[in-house]
Amino acid sequence: MRFTDFLRTAVLLFGGAGTTLAVVAVAGASADDDTVAIVVALGWWTLAAAGGLWLGRRMAATPGIERLLANARATNTLPEVEPGAVLFNRLWPLAVVTVACGAVAFLIPQIPAIAAGYAIGVALTRSRQRTRLLVVEQRSLERVLGQDAVDRRARAAAHALARAAERRRSAQALDARRPCRARCRRATLKMCTTTGAARGHRSRRVDHETTPGTRRHALPRVGPAYHARCGAYLHRSAGLFERRPTGHSRAPMILRDPVHGLIAFEGDVESIVPRLLDTRELQRLRRIRSLGAASLAFPGAEHSRFAHAIGSAHVMKRYLQRVMHLSRDIPARVRIGDDERRVALAAALLHDLGHGPYSHTFEAVIPGALAHEDWTSRILLDPSTEVNAVLRSIDPAAPPIVERLIHGEHPIPHLARAVSGTFDVDRCDYLLRDSHMTGVRYGLLDLDWLLGSLRLDPRPGTSAAALTVDGEKGLTAVEGFFLGRLYMYRQVYLHKAVRAAEAVLRALFRRLAVLGDQPGTPRALAALLRGESIGVGAYLDLDDHALESALRAWSDADDALLAELAVRLRERKLFKTLRLRRDVPIDHARERLGEVLRACGVPPDLGSIDRVEIDAYIEDETLMVRSGARLERLLDASPVLRGLSRENFVHYRAIFPPQARDRVRTALADLSDLT
Repeated sequence: MRFTDFLRTAVLLFGGAGTTLAVVAVAGASADDDTVAIVVALGWWTLAAAGGLWLGRRMAATPGIERLLANARATNTLPEVEPGAVLFNRLWPLAVVTVACGAVAFLIPQIPAIAAGYAIGVALTRSRQRTRLLVVEQRSLERVLGQDAVDRRARAAAHALARAAERRRSAQALDARRPCRARCRRATLKMCTTTGAARGHRSRRVDHETTPGTRRHALPRVGPAYHARCGAYLHRSAGLFERRPTGHSRAPMILRDPVHGLIAFEGDVESIVPRLLDTRELQRLRRIRSLGAASLAFPGAEHSRFAHAIGSAHVMKRYLQRVMHLSRDIPARVRIGDDERRVALAAALLHDLGHGPYSHTFEAVIPGALAHEDWTSRILLDPSTEVNAVLRSIDPAAPPIVERLIHGEHPIPHLARAVSGTFDVDRCDYLLRDSHMTGVRYGLLDLDWLLGSLRLDPRPGTSAAALTVDGEKGLTAVEGFFLGRLYMYRQVYLHKAVRAAEAVLRALFRRLAVLGDQPGTPRALAALLRGESIGVGAYLDLDDHALESALRAWSDADDALLAELAVRLRERKLFKTLRLRRDVPIDHARERLGEVLRACGVPPDLGSIDRVEIDAYIEDETLMVRSGARLERLLDASPVLRGLSRENFVHYRAIFPPQARDRVRTALADLSDLT
């Protein structure tokens, strides 16, 4: 106890005792009693109460708690507050207690006075300990929360540095082609130097220094204090832009997906996925609907190619995990290593990179358009693209390897089939995703069971391993896959409203080709309609948003037919359809439909004949079924698939404007299939 606290406590106790003595002396004098005897007795009672108070405080002080409070005081978690200060802060209750003890001492023996003092000491000590423990808990919590906030800020700053550095590396290949102003804007808004300017930070600006014949853009450097806050976490994000043999990798990416649940990409190998996700070409897939015009028939079918790309990469990750588990059954020379895993994840993520607006619809309605697989190859192999730069940062030979794998070519056959084959990751994801988003329950294949039933068997006489299915438990999942795919084609992909919308869009593009350039037409689309070739950069500017903006402009076009077709698409006033018998020749049906439309005063090119044939099952000779020690073809092992292989499903319709509906139904009644 400090001297000042001791002095204040003594003054408090003896002041209370003196007050009590004075009161009793006055009362005794007034009663003509022996005042000296009263004072002596009262002194004994006061000393008895003080002794009980001291004893109670000593007995109630828990050693463990006192040590905890001493440690807290040593770590500055608890302020230095002595018992004397606590007693002084309780001045008035203690004074009242002292007077009460004196009064009690005058009336009863010494033992109750000692007991009263003891009880008071215990209460004061426990109150002091509770108060101080609360202070320790509160200050410790504040310290933990404060440190956690600092850690979060440092991690966020470190990750921002790494992402910005990767964007800067990816943009270096484009700097020669981009104008100075665009480079400056990119540096200001999206990039930072390796010393760490945060993206878009308003307090940091770009200084332009120009010398004769050159133009240089310099970003200010950031001081060491900024590095000190995030340096502890910077090494964790090194995998963003650099391969490191020591296992340093980007922080895990965890996403929520409506189909697969939680999707995580973590570790050095899987860090290729978040790096590619940050590229311009892959972000473009957010603006492309996976099912094109199917949302006109299924309101929930608004999901994008971006979500499908992530889902495909997730299925590939699960496939690779299964193959790694099975690798003990195959020779070491044909096992999948880290380099092959990176390439496989990249191929699964990038396999749909070349899709145009409305996905497959765009290819179907543009005359002579390149297939999306060809555009994917061009994007991957173009040195000016960001995905090419990311792949080259891993391995200079990675872009062509990934491009060939997307087309089903790789030295490891079963890996090639996983990207482009019967049970490839593309089909496994789009069947599940399209079924979920459209609300149709036909495509719900048992992916977990299907992956769990896969086996790898060495091929006799070769060093390769063949992918097989455990017939005892996996054949049912295989049959469900083919049945689900068939049902999704019949119920969703070839839905009459979807095909009618494609017919309207095809007629609109034909009209644009006749009229020439119209206000609001994207430059790249106008070039394609003229039959010209366009570059990768121009093609990447085409997406659903660009096409929908053009539809809005065409709705106000001077040409009445063009405006009508644009309004039909925007307001879902689609063409009508009539089912035809499968034995009717296409040319005959097209001629008959044209005659009816001309008789109705409708341009014949607004009508079309739509015939699609679906093979329920096509034999895949590379996929075998293991039944015990015997390998069989799927057709030999499954009666269900054997029956499907004999079936050919035909969707055959006449599509025409609504104003000719009654005339067409009457004129083509002998060709229609009304069953």
